[in-house]
Amino acid sequence: MNIPKFGDEYKDKILNNMENPFWKEVITYYYSFNANYKFKTKNELEATSFLYNSKVTIGKRVITNRDLVNGGVLYISQFKTDDTFLTLQEFNTRFNANLNFLQFNSIVNSIKTYLAKYQHLKPSKEVNNQPAFNKIVTTLKGSSPIYREFLEKAEKGVTGFKKWSKIMNIEETYWENTFKILKNTTNDTKLHWLQFRIIHSILTTNRSVSKFRKDQNPMCSFCNTHSETIHHLMWNCTNTKTFWNELSSYINRRASHAHNFKFTEKLVLFGKCEIISTDKICDFIILVAKFYIYRCKVQTTNLNLKIFIAELYNRFLVEKRINNDSLVFKCLWAPYKQLFQSLMTT
Repeated sequence: MNIPKFGDEYKDKILNNMENPFWKEVITYYYSFNANYKFKTKNELEATSFLYNSKVTIGKRVITNRDLVNGGVLYISQFKTDDTFLTLQEFNTRFNANLNFLQFNSIVNSIKTYLAKYQHLKPSKEVNNQPAFNKIVTTLKGSSPIYREFLEKAEKGVTGFKKWSKIMNIEETYWENTFKILKNTTNDTKLHWLQFRIIHSILTTNRSVSKFRKDQNPMCSFCNTHSETIHHLMWNCTNTKTFWNELSSYINRRASHAHNFKFTEKLVLFGKCEIISTDKICDFIILVAKFYIYRCKVQTTNLNLKIFIAELYNRFLVEKRINNDSLVFKCLWAPYKQLFQSLMTT
């Protein structure tokens, strides 16, 4: 497997030969994680590949030497012994290589230029893989630490904001606050990941897939009359709007504290609206509803309020178990218990 062996520029080589949209997204995010990884030690830095690495270039071109690849020379550390770079003769002898003076010096000089930016790093224990890949394979607590790193980087960027600001009238501070709402609403990483992609306008849709797959119909999976963008799928589609209207009516009838409650464009997309007051459970319901909408889109099934309420009830039971049916949990859900009146047996 070559994915963990090379730098960020290798992504394009893989994606050009890949059709599955899910794996395209996985590969894209792995290389984004790899390219933006913050080195913590000198050993991590030197465990980085110099091949297909956009930050280690010769004449603005990445290094792609096939002979080095075939000889298993992939990482910066292989050009060094402790703090000293190998000579051309030492390198060729050690790796049975046949680099000439110009090739060797060009690579070493580009590596030195790269390393000079990280002189503050201190040595530590040896790293067996590229740092980003090493983080993934050695993380024992699931995906949450990796997700947090993505989220921290995301909050510092404005790409998602720029995309949404072209469509809607929102301020950057408003966009940034949506991350805080997401963190405070749930610990469910699947819901986090869905909303993260919505906020950053990178959720896979028929339209986005059609840009690299000619056989993909870009039209909406529900109405089939409009190009399927994130905005359309989650809000503008007539089928989706019917679902949100039915859900708001249901909440108004069943939730004891709801009076003329309605979903708005901002509330649905970002979990926040200036004119609508929500609580933690309402925010959670909105996330679960978006997850349901997206799953129906992927599975090409129709939106159905009764099915959604049944799924929401199952989520409620899971949350109840996780929270040991605590007093805080009971208080939070108390106004919404009547949503499940026909489903509750105890």
